[in-house]
Amino acid sequence: MSARVLVWSERPSLALELLGEARRVADVHDGEVSLCVAGEAAPSEVESYAAYGADVLYVPDKGTPDSAQWVDILTAVIAECQPCLTLVGATKTGMEVAARVAERCEASYAAWAVEISLDDATASPTAGCMLYAGSRSEEHTSELQSRQYL
Repeated sequence: MSARVLVWSERPSLALELLGEARRVADVHDGEVSLCVAGEAAPSEVESYAAYGADVLYVPDKGTPDSAQWVDILTAVIAECQPCLTLVGATKTGMEVAARVAERCEASYAAWAVEISLDDATASPTAGCMLYAGSRSEEHTSELQSRQYL
C-alpha cells in the first residue's frame, strides 16, 4: 500500500531530520513525502529539502506564520494531501501546533515519538513514545485508520 507522509517544523534543520525518517517510512511502502515550509525559505534550502527526500513542497503565502496561522495552514495541507502520517518537530511551537491540528483533523496524536512504523496492509501507523523523560517507552497504534497520525 502506498503511503503519504507529511513533514513540518518551523526550524529548517529539524525539518531535514524529520525528512530522513519520513523518507525511510515512505520508501518501505512505496510512498511520497511532502514538506510544508515557511514562505521565506531560501532557494538553497528548497534544493536541500529535495536532496533530503521531499517529493512535494508546500509553501504558504504568508512569510513567517504564527502558531494559529500554522494550524490553519497545516489543516489545509492535510486536507489536500491526505497523509497517513504527519511528522512534526518536537519544539515548543511544534507541540502546540500538532495538538491543535490533531484536534481539528480528529486525528490520533503521539507526542515524543522515537520510532514510527506503518502497517503493511492498511498503512495505519504505530509510534513508540518516550515516557517519564525517556525512562520508559510505550507503543501507540492509531485506531483511526482512515485518519492522519500526527
